[in-house]
Amino acid sequence: MRRARDRQIDGRLRAIAAFEHNGVAARLVHALKYSGLDVLVPLAVEVLEARAPSGSIFVPVPRAWSRLVRYGIDPARVIAAELARRTNGQVVHGLRREIHTPRRAGSNRDQVKWVFRPRLRLKRDYVLVDDVLTTGRTALAAAQALLPARAEFVMTATSAHQVSSLFVPVAGGHQ
Repeated sequence: MRRARDRQIDGRLRAIAAFEHNGVAARLVHALKYSGLDVLVPLAVEVLEARAPSGSIFVPVPRAWSRLVRYGIDPARVIAAELARRTNGQVVHGLRREIHTPRRAGSNRDQVKWVFRPRLRLKRDYVLVDDVLTTGRTALAAAQALLPARAEFVMTATSAHQVSSLFVPVAGGHQ
């Protein structure tokens, strides 16, 4: 598994991913999302924990309720919980998502709208957590919903190499 480079999403949000989303890492994320096989979680968190400030607030990007019921797991919650445990942080479920979202794999992501609503108002900066980062639109929508609090960055298990123009490599980012 190859470590992912840090990226900047739309000039606003730093993206830190443990691994590039290809090969074994992509298969392990798929197994996590659709089978609940969480082998990737300790591997990803081991890479990410050194980058997370101690005592951080981790806000997982919630899975749509229909997918949570269907697959029985919310990967971002699992990753956030392990990050919080290892860094003496706290998980705050600050976002609410719509009941159902259409399947996006292979679809035109420019036409999809991500809708999040805040469950509460955060009083300090936080770390957004998701399982996979592809275009960055989901992370930006989640961060927008939590304003005026500021996302320090988004942490993910994997990041797609073939990302959209929203991404810019961060100078000096980890390899």
